[in-house]
Amino acid sequence: MPVEHLLAADRHPTPWRNGGGVTREVVSTGFSRVSLAEIAADGPFSAFPGRQRILTVVSGEGIELTVGDAPPVVVPPLRPFAFPGGAATSCRLLGGPVTALNLITRHPDPAVTLHPAATLRPTPGRPQLAIDLATLDAVLVAHPSAAPGPAAPCVVLTL
Repeated sequence: MPVEHLLAADRHPTPWRNGGGVTREVVSTGFSRVSLAEIAADGPFSAFPGRQRILTVVSGEGIELTVGDAPPVVVPPLRPFAFPGGAATSCRLLGGPVTALNLITRHPDPAVTLHPAATLRPTPGRPQLAIDLATLDAVLVAHPSAAPGPAAPCVVLTL
């Protein structure tokens, strides 16, 4: 699987247990899971103990997250926000439903960056995923391959 194209149309929605939204898995590897969550209501997030999370709002006005005992943090669109996956986390919508890209990983140094276009060059054991912000189609590239990502603005995740 050096290069894999993952079309948004092929993803199936899975409702959240709390009824606050649905998620569509983009890819799952041995260490990381990437999904797009459609958050429709305020409420708690699921806990993922022992993992790191990076959430990036890709559509909508943003959210306010409360992570553990820390003060609430506003997460605006297209600003990756990292937090511990095992922490009790709740969300408040700022202006209606949002779609958020979630990276949940066991890697201690996950990375999510925004690019006008990208060429993916993964390193051994760390595939890269690029998601087109307009279509939500994705390209997954594993080492030793390199491949062009979307020509449009995209989010690049190092898994």
